[in-house]
Parts: sequence; C-alpha cells; structure tokens
Amino acid sequence: MGGKCCTDRKPRPQGWREKPLPNKMGASLRQAWAEGVSGQALFVVYLDNEDKSIGIEFETDSLEVKAVTPGGLLDKYCEQENEFVCQGDKIYSVNDFTDKTDVIRQLKEESQLEIMFSKLIVDAKIIKKPGKKLGAATDTETFTILKIADESLIADWNKQNPKERICIGDRVIAVNGIVDNEKAKQEIGSKEELLLRVMRGPRRAEQDPMGATGKLPPPKDPDGKGGKPPPPEKPTMKL
Repeated sequence: MGGKCCTDRKPRPQGWREKPLPNKMGASLRQAWAEGVSGQALFVVYLDNEDKSIGIEFETDSLEVKAVTPGGLLDKYCEQENEFVCQGDKIYSVNDFTDKTDVIRQLKEESQLEIMFSKLIVDAKIIKKPGKKLGAATDTETFTILKIADESLIADWNKQNPKERICIGDRVIAVNGIVDNEKAKQEIGSKEELLLRVMRGPRRAEQDPMGATGKLPPPKDPDGKGGKPPPPEKPTMKL
C-alpha cells in the first residue's frame, strides 16, 4: 500500500516535493484514477500556494465547487494549462487525502497542493415531443456539443434544470447507456426517450449563465408558487 498512487496521471512539476501517502489511500486512489469516481473523469492541478490564497469557494460537506475567483491562483493555473474547474465539479483529493477534514486542512495549511477534481457529469432524461428537435449540433468524432438551438428539447431541459444545464463545449459520453458514437446516433434517431450522459467541458463566460462570478443567478419563482423562499444554502468555504 505504500507505493506511489495514480502513476498514470500527468507528471508533477519539476522540483515538486514528494509527500508521504496516507497508508490506506494508495489502492483506492489508483483505482479511482483508472475507472473514475462513479463514472466521473478525474484531473489534477498543481498549485504553489505560498500566499495561502487559492481563489476557490466550495461546499464544506460535499466538497462541490461553487465558484472559482477570476484571476485567482487556480484560475491562472487553469488558463496556463488549458484546464477548467467549474461550478459543480468536486474536489476528490488533496495531496492524496480524500477525507473532507483532511482535504480542508491540506488546503488551509500546505503551500504545495496537488488537487484532484472530478468533473461534473449530468444525466439528462429527454422525452421527444412532436415538432421539437433535440437541438444540439455536435462534433462528428468527439460528440462535443457545438451549438444548442433556442427552441429545442435540450433548451427546455436547461430551463427546467438550471444547475445541471447542458452547455456548448460539453461532451455527450453515452446515450441510453451506449458509448459508441455511431450506435448512439442511431439511438437518438430511433428512440422516443433518451438518457443523455453529458460530461461538462470548458464553460466560457459568454456561453454560461454563471458568467464571471462563477455562480448561477437566483431563479425567478422556480416552483411557480409565488415567491416561496428557496431552501437554505449549504455552508461554503472560500480559500
């Protein structure tokens, strides 16, 4: 159990200080990197956090990312490395620690941070309607979404599910459990009910209602009950 975990991830930066691994985490992290967490893709960022200011807000219970500060340390790293951390992604580990108490302690106390995130994956159930198209133009090879029509089934999904909206740049990774692109296209054309599994891609401000703040605007009477107060927000932490 004492070996190096996640051996196939991208190399640590030159001069990066190796840290002792928690005794019971090596195997689970290695498996997570190979298979993903509940089907989610993992990616790693490396930060030299000498000033103890990362530029991130996350829920302390779920470790779900709520916002990334524009121009902050994390945002600058992602821009340089062509990576993206978005609202809805989750912190999976920090310096190979996965327990949330350890994760928060590492983020607060350590100057060198190896943060593993899991990307947001949305399962969108779409039921076809007469006269309405699915409304997504995709790359023929990667199934990356290039355009979303305003009056479409996907646009309807986005209106009804603002926190799980499908955006330009996201990638369809399965349709009704089918991952082969050609077979998935046939499934879209032949079935009246579709379960789209979509992995989020880079969220650009001009495409994304979260904008520069990294947060969704409050919904306008989302339940149609004339101003019923929304549920209380979960505790978050800014670092």
